[in-house]
Amino acid sequence: MAAKKEQKAAARELFVESGMSLKEISALMKISEKTLNRWAKGENGDKSWKDSRKDLTVSPLKIREKLLEEAEKIARGEATKISNTDGLSKLVAAIDRLDKKFRITPAVIKNVLKMYDNWLIGIDKPHAIINAKYQKEFLIQKIKDEISKEQ
Repeated sequence: MAAKKEQKAAARELFVESGMSLKEISALMKISEKTLNRWAKGENGDKSWKDSRKDLTVSPLKIREKLLEEAEKIARGEATKISNTDGLSKLVAAIDRLDKKFRITPAVIKNVLKMYDNWLIGIDKPHAIINAKYQKEFLIQKIKDEISKEQ
């Protein structure tokens, strides 16, 4: 039972934090895709792996994309969540700040670390799993640091 828990935790980490597909994890860990799909949906009230992955991908780049979508709606004369000119000027200023501050975004760092994890898995899988945990903590801290700088 403990081995199954460890396998599930390792598979979840590879999916959520390393961005691997269930098919890749299945081949790597020799676990059926059917089992991985069941685990990934969330059991016993657990959050789905996809939702957990989404939580990690909220980045300044994504925020910038959403702000640009709102600006484009305004430019096309469509309804938007921004209802006044003050909101528009704040939107433009926010986009400018994001452009200046986040040239190397946490998303870029995450992608580089993901490539490193995939490489390391082929060499030392147990170390790669432990390493992914620390990388996640590093990224979360960097995102928090960037947010606190803006405040």
